[in-house]
Amino acid sequence: MMDFNDTYFFDREQAWEVAMQQNRVKVTSSHTAPQICYYDGLPLENAPSNLINVPFEKFLGFFSNTSLRLPLDFQGTSEESLKKGKVLLKILEEIKKIRSVMVNCHASVISESKPDFNNDTPWRIVFAVSMYTDVWQYCLKNLAKEFEKKGHDVLVVIEKNNMHHLDNHFMFKSIAEFKPHILIGISYESRAWLHPDIYFVSWWQDITPRLRTADKITWRDRDLIFAQTFTQDELLIKTGAKNVQRQGIGINTDTFRMLPDIERDRKVVFVGSSYINTYHSIPGCQGDDDILKVIDELLASGRLLTMEIAEDLGRKYGIPHALIFEKHASYLMRERTIEWLCQNKDIQVEIYGRYWDTNPIVKPFFRGELPYGEAVAKVYNGAMYAISAVPINITIQRVVEMAACGCIPVVYDCRHIAEEPHWDNECLFFHSREELYACFDKVPAGNPLDIGKADSYESFAEKILSTVREREGTSGI
Repeated sequence: MMDFNDTYFFDREQAWEVAMQQNRVKVTSSHTAPQICYYDGLPLENAPSNLINVPFEKFLGFFSNTSLRLPLDFQGTSEESLKKGKVLLKILEEIKKIRSVMVNCHASVISESKPDFNNDTPWRIVFAVSMYTDVWQYCLKNLAKEFEKKGHDVLVVIEKNNMHHLDNHFMFKSIAEFKPHILIGISYESRAWLHPDIYFVSWWQDITPRLRTADKITWRDRDLIFAQTFTQDELLIKTGAKNVQRQGIGINTDTFRMLPDIERDRKVVFVGSSYINTYHSIPGCQGDDDILKVIDELLASGRLLTMEIAEDLGRKYGIPHALIFEKHASYLMRERTIEWLCQNKDIQVEIYGRYWDTNPIVKPFFRGELPYGEAVAKVYNGAMYAISAVPINITIQRVVEMAACGCIPVVYDCRHIAEEPHWDNECLFFHSREELYACFDKVPAGNPLDIGKADSYESFAEKILSTVREREGTSGI
């Protein structure tokens, strides 16, 4: 596959021709976007959205202020265009300097914007997230809706579309203009550029490189820190975080619900990507292969990965035992479970997500990627069973979503290590191939719908607001 870059053309006819090819550029390790073709000269009529007119003489002003991705290549054949291309390379360097100055200016404005909590006006709450996050953007958008319902002003800072880039210039400018009382982000460390009185909600859902190295973080007094799992707790505490609170992922009950008159087939579905790319993106250690071998033997024999085993492996190979769960076990447990599932001849199987086409056992059952929301809910509503396979948690987002749709959760049994609630009567559990297959002849004693009622974005929003009201000594709106 040919690699493409966003490009500036000196020949507008050539720009039109390339734009009409609808080439894709790689914007993250797992996302592509339309190639943007900028061009010099007069505007073209009826141009496609990825063909954008930027006259040469306006290049500096336009790209100093836009949130569109910057061009990385220049195309031109004449001697004059080649000379202009060299000029533009220098201008791009100047643009980067201008943007850096503007970021510092916006940060200065934010640091001096003292919020007033002591009145009856709505609070301003800002959320910053990229559209290229598969889960985070929906978490924050759903949470933002709950704050809106409670009468507060919200702003979600996100790319306008897939030709834009959420960089510090755009993000800081948006925050500075909004003058927030509260900033909320996912898996972000403390923000030193905030005014000391602004609350920052740091909601951790992944182990980032900064957590893996356990470097100290200068946390602010008004940082409210939440984590999804106890393994994240441990690593956050090592950075100096205090009072880490538990917060799982809620669901949008308008989307994830039982549909009326649904015809539910006797089949099992899995919605989620293979972790093979995630596994290889995390820096390795000398013991990676040995750790995977130990976990593979545990899975094959139906034995559990205990905290003691993880701690022993961590000490042996000099890595945090939390990483054993979050990297090695998360990857291999999901991979093996889905392989077992696809080798079961007694029930219909459908797999959705990314990267399963690289696994020859899973590929025949792979149905591609689903857009988040209604499409996922429809799949859950049409199936009797759905799979969850994670090593440390029962009540993950997918389990709550499938349960809310009336689909029976078939869950890898990590109750020996997972925090409550365990939903003993609402789920079916397995930790071997044989136990997995046996689940498809059973139904749980309890009602899975009860899981879908357990957590909500509304309760999380209220938790944040109550904390701020209590600390500020105000009743708020």
